[in-house]
Amino acid sequence: MYSLTRLAIISTLLLGSATALLKPNITAVAAVDGHSTIQCWQLDNAFTSKNVLNRSSIYSADLGGAANLSYTFIPPNYDQGVHSAPYNQWVIFIKGIGLITVPNDNTTAYVAPGETGIVFASDTSDITVDGHRSQYLGVTESIIMQIPALDNKVPAHTVLHPGGCDTSEMSGLWELALGISISSQT
Repeated sequence: MYSLTRLAIISTLLLGSATALLKPNITAVAAVDGHSTIQCWQLDNAFTSKNVLNRSSIYSADLGGAANLSYTFIPPNYDQGVHSAPYNQWVIFIKGIGLITVPNDNTTAYVAPGETGIVFASDTSDITVDGHRSQYLGVTESIIMQIPALDNKVPAHTVLHPGGCDTSEMSGLWELALGISISSQT
């Protein structure tokens, strides 16, 4: 799989200085100049360590408040068509594979449960004229959680690049799983 040397290199590239903290990267459906697009975002809130029952630390990053929760069942091979996000919301994939595309834009994102299964949709109809297309691929159903952001807030972030984040941009999560410190390099 991945050697400790490779993880150390990835860690150095992702974390930079000894005081840098690991921040979550997520795929976002956003709008730029009135048109929907897909971007890879790095959220401003870093992972923080918490001790649980005097055991190994767990890590979490604050994603902001939620206004509501919806547990959504989507039939196999479903095409939702082109639409805008109804409000700024988190979409968490629990089961299934999604493909998000944008008309008149070449950015795409495949989304599946796991580290790349978190999407923030903020291309609401008041800021985009074209929206995005969601397709749920495969012969089994998809299940997603839709979580509108409290007060319709978009999380503070930096755009890393056009297109969805991929698994290589989630490398820091592997470091957390292996117990490598994220708050310092030693």
